[in-house]
Amino acid sequence: MTDHRIRTSLGRSAAVTPADDDALRALAQQAWRRNGTAVFFGDQKLTEAERRVIEAAAAKLYGERRTT
Repeated sequence: MTDHRIRTSLGRSAAVTPADDDALRALAQQAWRRNGTAVFFGDQKLTEAERRVIEAAAAKLYGERRTT
């Protein structure tokens, strides 16, 4: 894992961010198993129905998504 610390005076206390895809996906899996936090990556294969359910739930919780 590459060290990608944010340059700041608080840098020594900032967490290290995983840089590669495998590390991020492993963290997502760990979050799900530990506390039920689900992370969906844009390249994951979901059916259209699954995608609509996720988007509807997110819109209900966080508001409509703004596109630019």
